[in-house]
Amino acid sequence: MLLTNISYLTLAAADVLETPSVALSSLNWADIYQSYCGQQPEANEIIEQMRNAYNCAHRFLKITPSLPMTWLKQLKPIGPIARLGHNRRSNINNQLNLKPSDTLVLLGLGGIATRIPIEKWPQIPGVIWLIPQEWGVSRVDIIPIETLKMPFTDVLTSNPVTEHSPRQLVTVFLYFMSSEVIGQKNLFSWTGYAKMVEHCL
Repeated sequence: MLLTNISYLTLAAADVLETPSVALSSLNWADIYQSYCGQQPEANEIIEQMRNAYNCAHRFLKITPSLPMTWLKQLKPIGPIARLGHNRRSNINNQLNLKPSDTLVLLGLGGIATRIPIEKWPQIPGVIWLIPQEWGVSRVDIIPIETLKMPFTDVLTSNPVTEHSPRQLVTVFLYFMSSEVIGQKNLFSWTGYAKMVEHCL
C-alpha cells in the first residue's frame, strides 16, 4: 500500500507495479500547474500526464478545505485534519510579564523561509510581536516565539476572543509568492503592511 501527499509520480509508479495507492491532500499539482503555467505551449501535455497519474490512485482523500478537484475519479471528501491547541494566554502573560490588556501579534509565514524587516516597524504602546528566533531581532517589544517553550498550536490558540477582550492575540499569517518568482521587485511593501497592522490594532 502506498500513501502519498501528493506526488503524482509515485502514484504512476504504484500503478505500474500494481500496488494499491491512496493520495491524501487538499490540493494537487496538476491544478496548481494549470493555474500558474497553463498558458505555456507544453502545458496541456504535462497537465494530462499529472491528471492521469493522480487518477491511478485507488482513492484520493480530499481534506477540507480544498480545491474542487472534480476531475478526480476516486475522490472522497473528508473533514479537516488539524492539531488542537490549548489556550495558555495566562502562562504567556506570566512569562513575558504582560498585562491582560496587552496585544500579542503572532507573525507566521506559513512555512515560507522569509524574514520580515520588523526591526524597522514602529513600536506601538501595549503591542508585543512574537517572531521566529532565527530572525535575530532584539527589541523590547519583539519576542522570539521559542522563548515561550510551548507548542506553536498553543501559542496560536491563546486567543480568548470575548466581548471584553477581542484583541488579546492578533494572528497575522502571510502567504505570498516571492517577488523574484513573479518578477515584480516592489510587489509587497512591508512598511505599508506595518501601517495596516497598526491600524487594525
